Amino acid sequence: MALSYLKTHEPHNPEDLVGQETAWKALDDFIANFKTQKKRAILAYGPPGCGKSASALILAKKHNLEFVEVNASDKRNAGSVEEFLGAAVKQSSLFFKGKLILIDEVDSMSGKEDRGGLGAVQDIIDSSSFPIILTANDVWDTKFGKLRTATKMVKFDEPKDEHVAKALARICAKESILATPDGIMELAKRAKGDFRAAINDLQSLAQTTKRLDIFSLVDLSARDKEESVMDGLAKVFTAKDAKRASEAFLSVDMDPDEIFQWLVENTPSVLTHPPDLAHAYDALSRADVYRGRILRKQHWRFLVYKGALETAGVATSRTKPPAFSQYKQPQRGLMIWRIGMKHQKRKEIAQKIADQIHTSKKQAVQSVLPYLKHICHNKSFAELLAKEFDFGKDEMTYISG
Repeated sequence: MALSYLKTHEPHNPEDLVGQETAWKALDDFIANFKTQKKRAILAYGPPGCGKSASALILAKKHNLEFVEVNASDKRNAGSVEEFLGAAVKQSSLFFKGKLILIDEVDSMSGKEDRGGLGAVQDIIDSSSFPIILTANDVWDTKFGKLRTATKMVKFDEPKDEHVAKALARICAKESILATPDGIMELAKRAKGDFRAAINDLQSLAQTTKRLDIFSLVDLSARDKEESVMDGLAKVFTAKDAKRASEAFLSVDMDPDEIFQWLVENTPSVLTHPPDLAHAYDALSRADVYRGRILRKQHWRFLVYKGALETAGVATSRTKPPAFSQYKQPQRGLMIWRIGMKHQKRKEIAQKIADQIHTSKKQAVQSVLPYLKHICHNKSFAELLAKEFDFGKDEMTYISG
């Protein structure tokens, strides 16, 4: 499987952080003059995929610092935060150089549920001998009030269309994709400031054609619905809290029942830790109960409960990282269709038998059809049978089973 463009084209130098020049300068100045800084940490905030975490890694390389990274969603309580970061902020580097500590996704922590995790982070900032960069998407919740005061805040702007287009053009050149300016700009506009979405769309196109123009984007539009539900699945399976998971499909234009089938199909391949999968199936089964009540009694108010169970219920079941998996279309509908076609074929065969021997279709299915399979083992008898009952090739295939 080809590597993701997000990995092969991740930023490696400041010039790759398109549109974030102001934020980069603030970060660079902070690290360069850290010894004279009053505050020991930066809180970098902005929309997902705008370069916050990448900036920290680039900074570490530029200033020859040992890079220590921790994802806040994995160290959520005070004990785990202090255990991992307490030593990191006090011990000297193994390579006799400074350190840069990145605490990623700090907004995934909540003061109450995560048992002092935020408070521990604030204590570590105060005692740190090394610069710390915290990243977050949304820092305006009241629970982050003390953290905002304790840090220097740096805003990462939502990328403009021309910034996304510039990044796409650079990737097209490296991947030998023949791209027109209007095609690049149209793809950038569709991403609505989301670098990751634009790059993923570009890779989707590159897998079928090495062209990017207005005409090739028509094919991409036809796949928008499927890609949207896949984006929703990714949000559910990676969400750090119930709120984010419950919002995963808000912008997906798909029937709620179809969304449920997508979740049922893909959950076991992503949540591979048995206890996680058991809890996720429990949530999905309860969602299915509400789904049945909606269908039988038209109680549409239950749609809220169904949606919460199949999204937040699945997301909060996860205690281990999700496995990488290529999302698949639901097979249940296809299976039902195949079974239906098989039953229809049996009815047609039974009708022909009933007409010939003057009996009912039910009697033909129960008392005649089971024996025809054995008769068909003899090629000569099979040919006579097909001629006598006017069975077609597909009907003979079904009978011989």
